[in-house]
Amino acid sequence: MQWREVDGYDWCVIETPESGPYLSLTLGYGLVHEPIDQYGTLQLAAGMLQAELSRPVEMGFGRASVPEISVSVGTDITSVGMHGDIATLRAAWQRLAEVFAGRHQLDAAPPVDVNVSAAPRDLTSRFGLSSLTFAASQTLEIQAQQDPMALLRYLDPAAGNVRAVMCTNTEQLVNSSFAPLPRTVQASEPSRYRDEARPGAMEFRAGYALISTVVPTSADGSAAARVLAQQLSQHIRDVTRRELGLSVSLLPIGPDTLVTYMTADTILYGEQRSEIQAQLVSKPIPDHRIAEAAQGEMNNRPLARILDNRVHGLAEDPATPEGTQQALSRARATMRFFTDPHSRTPVGYGPVADELPSPEGQRFKAKAGRDHVIVGTDVLERRRSGSRGVPSEYDRVDLNSLILVIDDVEDCAVLIDAEYRTVEIVFDTHRKQQQLRELIAQRTVGVPRITARNAALPGPARQRVRTTQMAKLGVVVIPLAIIGFAVFMSWLDDFRSVGEPAPEHASQEPGEPAEEPERDVGSVDTVVGEMATLSNWSRVTVNSVTEIEPGEDAEYPTEFGHHYQVNVEYCAAEEADAVDPEHFRMFHGDPAQLAHGMDDIEDPIEARELSLGECATGNVGFYTAVDDPEELGVDYRPGDLDSITWVVEDVE
Repeated sequence: MQWREVDGYDWCVIETPESGPYLSLTLGYGLVHEPIDQYGTLQLAAGMLQAELSRPVEMGFGRASVPEISVSVGTDITSVGMHGDIATLRAAWQRLAEVFAGRHQLDAAPPVDVNVSAAPRDLTSRFGLSSLTFAASQTLEIQAQQDPMALLRYLDPAAGNVRAVMCTNTEQLVNSSFAPLPRTVQASEPSRYRDEARPGAMEFRAGYALISTVVPTSADGSAAARVLAQQLSQHIRDVTRRELGLSVSLLPIGPDTLVTYMTADTILYGEQRSEIQAQLVSKPIPDHRIAEAAQGEMNNRPLARILDNRVHGLAEDPATPEGTQQALSRARATMRFFTDPHSRTPVGYGPVADELPSPEGQRFKAKAGRDHVIVGTDVLERRRSGSRGVPSEYDRVDLNSLILVIDDVEDCAVLIDAEYRTVEIVFDTHRKQQQLRELIAQRTVGVPRITARNAALPGPARQRVRTTQMAKLGVVVIPLAIIGFAVFMSWLDDFRSVGEPAPEHASQEPGEPAEEPERDVGSVDTVVGEMATLSNWSRVTVNSVTEIEPGEDAEYPTEFGHHYQVNVEYCAAEEADAVDPEHFRMFHGDPAQLAHGMDDIEDPIEARELSLGECATGNVGFYTAVDDPEELGVDYRPGDLDSITWVVEDVE
């Protein structure tokens, strides 16, 4: 490998004759550099570039050649790779220079896909908000002002806005297709790591991720990440007595690399998760493992990492045991543990962010139920009331450290603070919605805003409002119907007095509707096997609760806890009614603890619309991590108006 300078550009010349002629361009601009109001532009520009460079290259009369092109978007770089014969690559490289200079128009094309394996909350609270956050979340549909041609002109290596590194394995391809650099580009990429970022615990619903940490973007950092992976694999074996796969995600962000460790096939819960994390913190690392990891990095120097480090002005020194030790010290100082509601934080660590207090301030009540939003001086809180036996839930944000407001096209807003705490507000579900809008607008002046789809989920809150309005209408309509029915029955009695049979002796005509079921509004307690009627007359029955034996590839642990299959039936009493398994929950204990939803069951009931009189029957699965759950119950709660609890007296 040789480095040389041509017209101010860094060229790397390597020797790989067995792979055929090769050319590449690496730009020091990735998702972390893209402003949030331009999210998606880089991926779109890369897709258009990929499509254009993949077109056939005219090589003379009647001759054309097609190069192999790869354009990729990374966390902190964008790269273009080419394979083909020398003449084809020269022509494609010249076309690339013309595209960057704006002398070659591009057609629309699909954006390049990106795959970012990191928790958005972890990523953002460490490195701040950028397009990288949205790429990690994967659900938002940002409506941004996208001008890919303007971005490509900005990224033109000849413009000198971003650093560029070029590489080839063929001497004849080292050329001056790009204009000489007009000025010196910034020598090195600064760290984006927030001073306020703390190690500690981050509680999530249990998932594959176990821990995350930050190491230097260097050979020593890679060796340290390798050592921690080996240690973690050993602790998983010791605790679970099984060989479980471990996957590692490396996200380079300039001089820092975020490393996330995840189990590959099995989610670890509660006590097992706690014990593995505790052993990682408390048990020393053998010296031989550090030395072997450093040696392994010396024998493994991937070209991509060398080019990435060069484009960011980072040294590519070989790994050493001493350097790996220093990188491990940084990893310990930045380590975060992904806990679940039933696991413990390792001794000596606290939460990564302080718990915000419940605020005193203006309260905005929801049109349905007991939900409300409180806008305080420093904190905004949204509280959702729980059903009987289930505690209420709340979300809070620090109004003094807001970093983004997302205006959802469904007339909602999502507020995000520097620790990636979020609060979702569905304005039209609150009684004083206009006043709430104005107050939120006042308190978020100066905070960056974007518009997006799928930022909020307003459906359940709006359904609660509609259900409540139906119930209020029923309070008026039903008594009037009863009065009318009483008058009609009085007239009918007079009619019967002249010879009609009494109702107890009259036969029901075919097709005559049966008597309406008794209507229960509000919270209902019953037992498994009984039917309950909702406020819209629909009927719900929990038929049985059965403990099942999961297979070897079970979603949840089989060594402890219980796997339940709950058989339910839902019968619609109105058109466009719907059944949704997410409305069923299982809980146990006092205070109540929710069980985990489980998909590995037979004949699962599916979410779908039902027509009038149609019934759906199927199963819902749950897993409890405790060995002897007490006060087991099943809860159905489509909204705040209806709350039905079935006490589980017997498990089959």
